[in-house]
Amino acid sequence: MTSSTRKWVTLFVLAFSGGLIYQLPYLREQFYIPMQNAFHINNTQLGNLMTIYGIINFFLYLPGGLLADKFSYKLLVPFSLILTGITGFYYSTFPAYHMALTVHVIWAFTTVFTFWPTMLKAVKMLGESSEQGRLFGFLDGGRGLSATLSAFAALWIFKAFGATSLGLRGAILFYSVALIVLGIAAYFLLDNKKSEEESSGKLFEGIVDVLKMPSIWLAAIIIFTGYSINAGLTYVTPYLTDVFHMSVSVGAFIGIIRTYGLRLGGGPLGGIIADRMGSATRYIRIGFVAVILLMALFTIIPGNPSYLVIMLVNMLVVSLLVFTIKGVYFAPLDEIKVPNSLAGAAYGAISLVGYLPDTFIYTYFGNLLDKNPGTPGYKYIFLSLIVLAVIGFLASLLLYKRLKKQKTQAPARIDSLAS
Repeated sequence: MTSSTRKWVTLFVLAFSGGLIYQLPYLREQFYIPMQNAFHINNTQLGNLMTIYGIINFFLYLPGGLLADKFSYKLLVPFSLILTGITGFYYSTFPAYHMALTVHVIWAFTTVFTFWPTMLKAVKMLGESSEQGRLFGFLDGGRGLSATLSAFAALWIFKAFGATSLGLRGAILFYSVALIVLGIAAYFLLDNKKSEEESSGKLFEGIVDVLKMPSIWLAAIIIFTGYSINAGLTYVTPYLTDVFHMSVSVGAFIGIIRTYGLRLGGGPLGGIIADRMGSATRYIRIGFVAVILLMALFTIIPGNPSYLVIMLVNMLVVSLLVFTIKGVYFAPLDEIKVPNSLAGAAYGAISLVGYLPDTFIYTYFGNLLDKNPGTPGYKYIFLSLIVLAVIGFLASLLLYKRLKKQKTQAPARIDSLAS
């Protein structure tokens, strides 16, 4: 296997791992009622499984980054996948509620603490600076493909066993076995390189330096806004259904296209464009401008069914655009020139801020709709998304200017040292 082939095969395994490893913790999104019946739990208890998982995740992003810089990803990635799979075998026995909570706590550690920043660092180190956009773009697209294919496979297994608790057990076992297989493949594909800084043990001193970098916080704001906008776009479908009288079945179909189809193409497309432009940050800056303009159309176009086709096209275009941004918004870390020895810590820090919307954004949007029923509530959501896009644009503009300034100053420093 050539080095180039090995690189893309490794990226494929990492991408599929990144999409599949979260299927078990988020099983409720696919099998809500079957889970209630199999585990004998109510709505609140099922919600608590995700609450405990989400809360612990929040506190593990940064420590997980430190771990990624301390230990080799050749060990951490397979460990995360295999342990998640093994725990899935136990989960398939439908343990008591308190034990199900314990399993979700374990999954928080195996999917975030030992996996998420480590996976991002492993992807970063697969290629040169000129490839970062494509690597992260194809990572996001691959994660979407993995989640989609595995979800359909699990659903087929569930139905094949009569859509009963036995079928749910089969679906869980399918995810578990797939994770273990991916973990074994990752072990043999990932290298075991470690830099001198990684072996020095000065990680906590280094993380202080990382947190002092304004560029890191600007990158985190970009992810925060992009992630929030993507969450807000999920409300376009009910908007078209409620206000433009689009049928529920068409809405469900459009939702699938937006959630899965556009993600599969958006990430790779954004990566290719970003690499051709020579800067992911530059592309993200332009992308936010386009998002602002397209989102403005949602606030301007009257809520008349005759405009439904225009609104559908606009939704699909802006959704694709957001997915292209989302696919590459981890790529600027290479442009910031964070050393590989601290890449994990940096990814942990920006993930901590970037995914903070998970703790409040849907509640915020829901309150807007409840307090402003009908069209006004949706308009407020779209205005909120415009504000977020403006903030994202300003953060990417400032980051781009900082990086451009660093590039112009670097030769001057070299010349002064030479003289």
